[in-house]
Amino acid sequence: MNRSIDDEVTPLISTSGIPAVVRDNRQPREKQLAVYGILVCTLFERIAFYTVVSNLAANLETSAFKADDNNGTITAFIFSGTSYISTILFAIISDAKLGRAKTVIIGRKYE
Repeated sequence: MNRSIDDEVTPLISTSGIPAVVRDNRQPREKQLAVYGILVCTLFERIAFYTVVSNLAANLETSAFKADDNNGTITAFIFSGTSYISTILFAIISDAKLGRAKTVIIGRKYE
């Protein structure tokens, strides 16, 4: 199992426990394309979130749920606030308490 591959430039597990620095060999255009891809994905994620929030408010204000105009909007604000606070709370838990490996394993399990 100690065979090395010619293309491998850094070991997967270093002996010191600190990951080795991996050089980014992409061209500047490829890096720029990656940044634009991340921005577009973030934009679509935000659009989807605010669409869900607006649909929640609109559907709760219809007569089928028998809620007045203010209750639908308040419920949408509570949902939005809970989403933002839970994001910060779970980020602290995953970074400080669980670590990267356990967070990824738990995330893959409930995906």
